[in-house]
Amino acid sequence: MTTAVDELKVLVVDDHGLLRSVMTMALESLDGIRVVGQAENGRAGVEATLEHQPDLVLMDILMPLLDGLEATRRIKRESPACKILVLTGVVGSDAVLDVLRAGASGLVPKTAELSEVETAIRVVGRGEIYVSPQLAGPVLATMASRPADDVNAGLFALLSGREREVIQLIGEGHSTQEIASGLYISPKTGAQHKANMVKKLSLKSTRDLQILAARRIVARQAVV
Repeated sequence: MTTAVDELKVLVVDDHGLLRSVMTMALESLDGIRVVGQAENGRAGVEATLEHQPDLVLMDILMPLLDGLEATRRIKRESPACKILVLTGVVGSDAVLDVLRAGASGLVPKTAELSEVETAIRVVGRGEIYVSPQLAGPVLATMASRPADDVNAGLFALLSGREREVIQLIGEGHSTQEIASGLYISPKTGAQHKANMVKKLSLKSTRDLQILAARRIVARQAVV
């Protein structure tokens, strides 16, 4: 049975009162998750974070007084250990990438099922990155229209630290065996990282991942 020590403390920040209430009730029904507070705008969200010290903030983007972008920046500056998961109705816009750069660790659309929100909360809560498959495509499409340095930053925002290391080595032309050896992991783990990135970036195959990784290397060299 989950103990209080194991509970993930969550703060819900959204300017729609009904959504906050429904989301709070839904999250409270999940094992190991406890909602410690609510806030109706970004400014109140920052204040509530400092007061309640949640492990994770479920953050809206478009809000009065202070939007989710600036609220995320302030929370990460004041409470770096706090994780931010963005629950947004904004899809495929610059705001999505901007929030990732501001320090958010995940993105889920407001149209998502509770099961996906729960998955995202647990993934982000343990220090990993989660981007909903519904948003990964639009995010990458937005990145494609940006300069090379912006594309690299956006791409990195979608990946975990280990995945960034792997895609760097893929772009440099290393084989799975060489990547495994260089990172002191098993070839099976290296292959799993590739498979995870293919899914996370909405690619069709590891070949597409290799092409994307190579283009990233070329883009970086072009702006050096």
